[in-house]
Order: sequence, then structure tokens, then C-alpha cells
Amino acid sequence: MKKPLSDSPTFCPAPWTQIALNTDAEPRPCCAIYNSLGRYKDLPEYWNSKPLQEIRNAMLQGKWHPACSSCEKTEKHGGISKRHYEQYLLHEVLSDPDFVYDIDVSEHCPTQPLVAEIRFSNLCNLKCRMCNSVSSTKIAQEYKELSHPEFFYSKEPLVLQSYFEDIRSLLPSFENLRLLRLLGGEPFLDKEGFKLCKSLVESGGSRNIHLILTTNMTVLSDEWIRFLNEFQRVSLQMSLDATGSLIEYIRSGTDWKIVSENIQKALKQIPQARFKFVPCVQAYNLLNLNDVYGYVLNLKKRFSDRDILILPSILREPKYLQAQLLSKTLKKSARQRLEDFLKDPLLSPVELRQLQSTISDCCESECEDYELLRKWKDFTFALDHHRGESLATVSPQVFEFMDSINPNRTS
Repeated sequence: MKKPLSDSPTFCPAPWTQIALNTDAEPRPCCAIYNSLGRYKDLPEYWNSKPLQEIRNAMLQGKWHPACSSCEKTEKHGGISKRHYEQYLLHEVLSDPDFVYDIDVSEHCPTQPLVAEIRFSNLCNLKCRMCNSVSSTKIAQEYKELSHPEFFYSKEPLVLQSYFEDIRSLLPSFENLRLLRLLGGEPFLDKEGFKLCKSLVESGGSRNIHLILTTNMTVLSDEWIRFLNEFQRVSLQMSLDATGSLIEYIRSGTDWKIVSENIQKALKQIPQARFKFVPCVQAYNLLNLNDVYGYVLNLKKRFSDRDILILPSILREPKYLQAQLLSKTLKKSARQRLEDFLKDPLLSPVELRQLQSTISDCCESECEDYELLRKWKDFTFALDHHRGESLATVSPQVFEFMDSINPNRTS
């Protein structure tokens, strides 16, 4: 049997198999690509567009396309990138031999996508410190109130008026979908995402679809739980950067008690789901990332028959919130705390590999960029003042380091 899949070291199936639709109404191969590939009137125009062909061609030649820099950086430190995850989905989730061998791996691709990532809107109930207006209505509203909106790395205008029509032109049918990812904002708040899932359940199409939702777990209705149990498979990718007061600080608007209750509710009532915890590792939480590991490992013990994973994601933007900015002393302390988990038998090889990569990337990298450090300090003080919050209260050691940053130092 002929196997056309490329053995290129940079090959990713996403440009050949899926379409990602964001709130800017511009299609991309996946949500990890932030570069604009242009606007298109329909799926055929985009599917064989020049930008997409260039990405495919670079992969076939074993080169990293600039649009794929996020995966390139992750893999540089031995981490599990979005590219690796797409390969897993291709072979494990879309485990159809005919599909796998029928992919036309060339610059042109006549096949329509079988995977869709959709961000219907940026409707969200939180104001996460590392977020932006494209992903949160709360952040978009706060832009208008802040005296220093320039701190935010993304100030793109929202294009939502014709977005639902754009989705229908770029993805006119859901009949061929095998995997659907719903992003946010917060998907559990989004009416359009809810209507889509309801229609898939009522039509019976949900029985052929693996549904993935990226969620902050602040809301989880009984009706959503009922729909989720009607899909072939469900994966909940939960954004859990910290526990207790620290997550309430990083993800402003969070009630840790409610989040914890919703996580346990989902574990009990959605037995076929995969529960993937994805801490966004950054300057605010690196020192306390061990608390998240402790929490997840406790869930693994209590719910031993459930599929539970913890796979951290490293924050790349905004650069002034990156974990690598912390002092050597704090990074050493974080490393020592995290290394204790490398011997835990409850962590799978994949989880151990990602933990080792996180330690290497965040705790062992040198970064003394004083311009970024000053910006982090100014941003934190401005946001704390505006929100009535205090880093000193939730993370005294990190605050002590940040407060010591000399605004006049250049090297």
C-alpha cells in the first residue's frame, strides 16, 4: 500500500487536513499560526492559495516556515508542539487507513478539510493577564478604560459583523468533519457553538466527530454535559495556570472554588472524555507550577479510571510576561520544585517529556532583557491598580523580584 505521508522533519498534517477560523474571519491551517494568510471568498480559493501552498512546500522540503515559529521554538527545547499533536490526531483520532493513505501530500491539495478549529466569537467572562481583545470581550472592554493600553501586545480591531456568513462560505458543510475544535473566548458561553453542537447531536453527526473544547471551566451547564456525551469522543483542554488565589489573579474573574467543582463534575459525568490540563507557563506562575502538578496528580489518584493529562504550554507572547524573565534564583527554585515530579509514576512518558521540556525552556534559559523587565513591571503595576489586585499578596517572592527591577538599568 502506498504511503504518501511525508517523512520531512517539519511535516505537519494541518495544512492538508484542517481549517482554523478565527474572529478575524481569516482562515489558517491551525490556531497556533498568528500570521495573516489573507482573506478569501470561499473554501476553494483558500484551500489552494499561494500562502498555504508556501507553507506546505516548506514542510515538504524539511524547512520551518515563519508561520510555524511557535512549534519550532517548542521543539527546539524538546517539547511536544502543536505539530506533534496534529500528527497524533491524524494517526490516532482519525484512525481511518483509507483517509491516512489518501492524503495528497503536495503543494496543491484537492481534498476538503476533515478537521475544523472554530472561534465563533471572543465572548469571555475572564480578563486573563496574558490575553488580548481578539480572544476576550472583557479585555476589549478594559482597553477603553486603561490609561496605558499600549501594554497589550495585540490591539487588533474585532471583525465580527459578517463572521458567521464567512464561516458558511469557508466551511459550507460539516458533514465530512471528523474532528471539531471549539475555541474562545469561552466556548461554554458561546451561543453559536452551542447551536452547532446541538444540531450535530440532533442530526446524528456527533457520533462520527471527536469534539475538542478549550475552556476555563468557570461555567458548565447540565445541557452542555448532555450534548458532550453524544459525541464519539470529547476532549476538554482546560486552562489551569495555577490554583487558589493565584489563578484568580492571573485569570481575573475566576472563582477557584467554582472551577474546582466544575472539573470534578465533568470527571464524574463525562466518562468518555479526555481531560487535558494545559497550564500557560509565564512569569506569574512558573514558581508555583508545582501546585498545578500536585492538584492534577491528586485527581489522577481519585479518578484513576479517567483519561487525565497535564501538558504545559509555554507563553511566547507577550514577551514581557515570559517565564524566562524571572531571576536565576527564582528559576532555580521552580526547577527544584518541578524536578520532584519527574519520578512520579502517575505521569505518562508524554507528560514527563513535556515537563522536562518546560524545565529546560523556562528554568534553564538565560534572559536579562531589561526593557522587557521594565515593561512587565509597568504592566503589572498598572493592571493591579486598575483592577484592585496585588501580585504581592498572591506571589510575594515574584513580586519582590519584580519590585527590585531598576527602571534606569540598561544592561
